[in-house]
Amino acid sequence: MMSKLGIKKIECVKIEDVSDYSFMPAGSKVKINSFLRSGATWTELKQTQQTVQLVENWLSDDKGHRSTVKFSAAIRVDKSAQMTLSNKLLGRRHIYRVTAVDGTVYLVGSVAYPPKFTWKNEMSGISSSEIDFTIECTSTHGLYICI
Repeated sequence: MMSKLGIKKIECVKIEDVSDYSFMPAGSKVKINSFLRSGATWTELKQTQQTVQLVENWLSDDKGHRSTVKFSAAIRVDKSAQMTLSNKLLGRRHIYRVTAVDGTVYLVGSVAYPPKFTWKNEMSGISSSEIDFTIECTSTHGLYICI
């Protein structure tokens, strides 16, 4: 299980621009460029560094082994552009690439197990408003490491 991993960058790519790699066993290292369609581009989500949290839990029961990944962060800058982007990301339409401070790059989701993106706009007191977003994914492969 990982908790409060230092995150440097969050990016996403449209799910239709990715071939499925979920056949690879849990813990595999994936050359993501081998699974991207020509012309696919990554879009960066500008998060507030101190608000990012990535947690992976593995469960085992009568349904088998599976991973649940929950990733959350807040956005305080470039709000208008980020609200537009957040609306485009709603639902299960993207794969996410998360770069940790130590340089490790994780893939959240796959074509077979698309992650769900949700967001909310929260305002309180005299502080600036924030867009909080959450990415959740349940799969049999968990987080892949991107090479």
